[in-house]
Amino acid sequence: MRIMLLWLLSVTAQAADTVADPLGVTPVWAEQYLQQQHSYLLADSENDHVLSMYYFGRIGARTLLGMERVRGENYEQFYTLLVFEQRQLLGYFPQVMTFPSALQDDGEVVFPLGVAAHGEFSNGAWNISADPHTFEPLCQGLGERMQCVPWQPARPASAPVVAPADLPEQAVTTD
Repeated sequence: MRIMLLWLLSVTAQAADTVADPLGVTPVWAEQYLQQQHSYLLADSENDHVLSMYYFGRIGARTLLGMERVRGENYEQFYTLLVFEQRQLLGYFPQVMTFPSALQDDGEVVFPLGVAAHGEFSNGAWNISADPHTFEPLCQGLGERMQCVPWQPARPASAPVVAPADLPEQAVTTD
């Protein structure tokens, strides 16, 4: 519990800080960008209790952001990791178990203590500097629960949206 509280304080501090990103990829910019270019990621957001964006860092031209949505009568939290190349959405991991705690200088994404996080096939750490065509499903485990979510390349802004996916069904969970 203490570790999770420290992580929340860290993330809150990062989100509250004014982010000075030379590319201009900030939480405020990202929310506006998603509304204009990739609205399928915000489908049904008018029913969210909270929609928050978090900045985790930038390596070269790649920026890592998180989107939190709080939904439903039980105020369930849903986390999505977003990767931008310059000022374009490269892709995302929907419904991750938890947000990262750090982004290393070499691009390796670090998750909070107690969260086992690795690629589904390689068992290696996720690195946002890697070729996105090689991004494998991201697995996260906490206690007995393990969840793997697939990398979703961003659809072109003009791509038709058939129907918004039901948020909880986007993740593959094994208990």
